[in-house]
Amino acid sequence: MDGAEDLRREALRRRDALGGELRTRLGVELAAALEGFAAYRSADTVLFYVSRGSEVPTGALRAAARRAGKRVAAPRCDSATRGMSFRLFEEAALAPGAHGILEPPADAPPAPLGPGTLVLVPGSAFDRSGGRLGMGAGYYDRWRAGEGAGLAAVGLAFEAQVFPKVPAAPWDLPVDWLVTEAGVFRQGRYCSPGSTM
Repeated sequence: MDGAEDLRREALRRRDALGGELRTRLGVELAAALEGFAAYRSADTVLFYVSRGSEVPTGALRAAARRAGKRVAAPRCDSATRGMSFRLFEEAALAPGAHGILEPPADAPPAPLGPGTLVLVPGSAFDRSGGRLGMGAGYYDRWRAGEGAGLAAVGLAFEAQVFPKVPAAPWDLPVDWLVTEAGVFRQGRYCSPGSTM
């Protein structure tokens, strides 16, 4: 595969091919890896994406984060400006927004962005060194280069979405860690449970 578009299509084909039952099982394994990860456990605010389709599911993760006393936020997207902001919310308040993705209401309070805040980043393809290929609209890259600059970022993906090397444009921001059903990885190295690296 030469280009980003070819790789994105292949990654999404692999993710879709997992099937519902397998995806659910792998999602449970991935959730266990994330919840055992020191940076996640110590976070007091977690910025989630609201999963749809064949993405790594985040609904149960959001519920578990609330039970653990964490603040939970999700993005509101503005398709006119192609920008987004994270808002604290309760599950029942989610409603379809830009691109048909469930979002918090417009009057939901903004999420605190600072020490103790961790952002979970979706994507179509990743590599173990933190390379990430999004869906092509650039919402997360723009937000992380602006308002979210400096926040620790964790990519969530199934192993089927992991490639030896993801082609990156200058604006494609890498993630600090990658979490799959196989565990947590940073800069190509496996992080043992409870690791702070």
